[in-house]
Amino acid sequence: MEHIQKAKIPLRLKNVKDPSGAGTIIFPSNHLASDVSAEPNEIPSAARSGISTPTSSFLLANGYHGDMQQRRRPTAVTVKDSILIINVLCHRNNKSHGFLAEVFRRLDQHKVVVDLITTTEKSISLAVSAATEGAREIKNATSEIEKLGTVSVTTGMSIISVVGHKMRNTVGIAGEIFSTLAGAKINIYLISQGASEINISFVVKESDALLAMNAVHTKVLQIPAHSEQENSFSKGPWLY
Repeated sequence: MEHIQKAKIPLRLKNVKDPSGAGTIIFPSNHLASDVSAEPNEIPSAARSGISTPTSSFLLANGYHGDMQQRRRPTAVTVKDSILIINVLCHRNNKSHGFLAEVFRRLDQHKVVVDLITTTEKSISLAVSAATEGAREIKNATSEIEKLGTVSVTTGMSIISVVGHKMRNTVGIAGEIFSTLAGAKINIYLISQGASEINISFVVKESDALLAMNAVHTKVLQIPAHSEQENSFSKGPWLY
């Protein structure tokens, strides 16, 4: 993938069950700065109303871009099921830096790979895939970690990831995502964002995963649900 990106070669993804289909083409993108169009000469609605036009730097800082000054939005939302959360609360006599090092040493010892991590000075929460990691390895690792602190394990969870390079430096995206989930009455158990700022991941109950995906897809990505798209077509003799 790195060589394709450097060579600026488009990548076509095909469905193995439909190899003759068009699939999805991913075109190489320039640096984020080049994705942002030059400042337009005027914003008609603002000019007519007499309201001062926001500066280009202000708009960029708050996630707007392009000739129409549209707000940058995430590109996709994904889900990963069969996740369990391991919460560890450190014993009082353990130092925070040594505590974290010991937790990961025990995970590495039992070859348990962690998908998401959140930490405080005296606690850590880990999201681990129960589908790829053996139950025996996870059990052995948690047994070892119990020597460091109080451990609780929650099963039946899913990781939802909202991704897109246009999310970088965009104010309010996280708030929009979590407000949408709150409106759908979905509880969040763990939140993580990478240093690149192009991925926000959170953990919800597996039973809420589909609802969470649909809510984010519709409200945040602003792509209508499949049922809404179907209703937008006028019915003909071929539709019943």
